[in-house]
Amino acid sequence: MLTASPYGFDLAKVTPLFNDEKLGSVIWGVKSNWNILENISVLRAHLKPGVARDPIWYPDAGTLYVVSQGVGQFNIIVSNSDPISLDVEMYDYIFVPAGVLHTFMNISTQDFEVTAFFTKADPQPEVSLSVATAFFPDSIRKSAMTEYGNENKSGDPLKDLKYNTVSPYLLKIEK
Repeated sequence: MLTASPYGFDLAKVTPLFNDEKLGSVIWGVKSNWNILENISVLRAHLKPGVARDPIWYPDAGTLYVVSQGVGQFNIIVSNSDPISLDVEMYDYIFVPAGVLHTFMNISTQDFEVTAFFTKADPQPEVSLSVATAFFPDSIRKSAMTEYGNENKSGDPLKDLKYNTVSPYLLKIEK
């Protein structure tokens, strides 16, 4: 049995941080639920078709993502640069340094899953772009989100996401 040893850990048995049958799930193993961890932690994000990870950054940990199922797209936003868009498939690796805004999405009709390895056992909570800006008045939030990344568009940059509630984890994308 995998969990008979303190070295073994079954992510499937952990209570998810987020779980929705239409969107997917987010589960992680950190020192608080896998006490043998010292300099690493792990997260698994499972996305249904047409779902994106809310844009995030981790303030104190780099992240190595491994595509463990399906195909998708990563978007990495670095200051003073054009956004980097990467099409990914099973077994591709993507490293995102601490403090770098990024997101990933399922662009196929099949499920998409990434496993993330963090450079700390208990990283600080992620900072989510949509949740972090949700408390601002719409006029400020829309302007800030539109101008982020030197985009010169007008209107609400989130309108195409068409989500009804703010989720700190996964967002449905409708075209």
